[in-house]
Order: sequence, then C-alpha cells, then structure tokens
Amino acid sequence: MNSENLNKLVTQALAIEETEAQESGALGYMARVLVQATLPHSDPRTSSFERTNGVLSLAITGHPKVGLPYGTYPRLLLSWLVTEAVRRKTPHLVLGATLSEFMSELGLIPTGGRWGSIGRLRNQMRRLFSASVACVYSHESSAGGL
Repeated sequence: MNSENLNKLVTQALAIEETEAQESGALGYMARVLVQATLPHSDPRTSSFERTNGVLSLAITGHPKVGLPYGTYPRLLLSWLVTEAVRRKTPHLVLGATLSEFMSELGLIPTGGRWGSIGRLRNQMRRLFSASVACVYSHESSAGGL
C-alpha cells in the first residue's frame, strides 16, 4: 500500500471515530499549546514554571501564597473548560450549583478526608484559576505570543 492510500485510510478511520464520538457526546478538545507543552506533573514548589518544546515556550506563574497547578486535576479541568467552550460556543461556562455536581460532570467521585478528591480538586482549581499562563512561539522567520 502506498503512502497516499495509507493517508486516505487513516483519515477516513479518524473521521469515523470522530463522528461516533460526537454522536455519543464523548468528543473532547484540548488547546494545542497545552498538548505541546503542559503543566508540571508534580508540585514544583516554586511560583513559576517554564516548559519549552521546539519553538513553543509555555510559562506559568502562580500566586506566591497559592502555588502552581500540577498533576492530573488541572489537566482534566483545562480539557473540560476547552471542550465546554467549543461545545457551547461561548466563553461563559457554568461549573454547576455545587462542587459535587461539577465533580460528577468531570467523572470524579466526590470523597472527603485527607486524600479525598474534594479537597484535592478544590486546591488545584484554586491554583489553576489564580495562575497566569503565557505562551511564546519563537521561529527564525517569526515570533508570536498567545
């Protein structure tokens, strides 16, 4: 099979998957920048973080008294935010009447206690929503920021 036929086959397969995901409501989105360079995996214990991938540089500055977002919850939150903004075609999003309702929307089971999901999600939401994010593309012929 030549590369042109293979590309056609892959494109058709992806289109079928996307259609099925859209019909079932399981299609999600993520900002391209956050796919190329993402948040820290563990707590960097500092108020700034930078990651570079090729020509893209992502810088995150957290409030010194709050800290930087890290781990899976901020990534999940960002994916939900982008998906909802695309799905609803509006920058105004409603998280829900309660944190438990929002957690259900995210597919999380609300649990309390020291290692429970409620406290960890609340902490990461606070960190994410108080952080500043800057992206810069640097290339020989052009440069830009988001």
